[in-house]
Amino acid sequence: TLDNVSDASKALKAVDTVGDTKDALKVAEAADDVQDTVKGLRGTKSIDELPQNVQEAYKGYDGVDWKGNYKGQSTGTRAGKRFDNDDLYLPELDSSGNKITYKEYDVNNYIPGSTGRDSQRLVRGSDGSVYYTWNHYDNFIKVE
Repeated sequence: TLDNVSDASKALKAVDTVGDTKDALKVAEAADDVQDTVKGLRGTKSIDELPQNVQEAYKGYDGVDWKGNYKGQSTGTRAGKRFDNDDLYLPELDSSGNKITYKEYDVNNYIPGSTGRDSQRLVRGSDGSVYYTWNHYDNFIKVE
């Protein structure tokens, strides 16, 4: 990643000096590469390796077979809304080549009177896969 950042910086300096459109395109491509390595899927962890609140939410949703909210969640906490995967950080197809659809689940309870829900979510695929995001879909960890 640092090499990409360094390369992007060098290319940007070259554009400033030369003013070449082709170099500007290279800078844009390098910046996209850097962004893609910073965002997206960031590995796999077992549920026991994740924070306690994530473990509790996972177990709660699993206990209701991922069919909505579980007992004890506050009003305004969302569970089961479609997640579009527009940035394609998560797999599009399962091992059989079928399209995977996703649903999102709040990790933490909504706090009445707050400005909105927080950024932690579990995202579950139609193939049974589960992902955790702590920063509102910029990064994901696959949950085993």
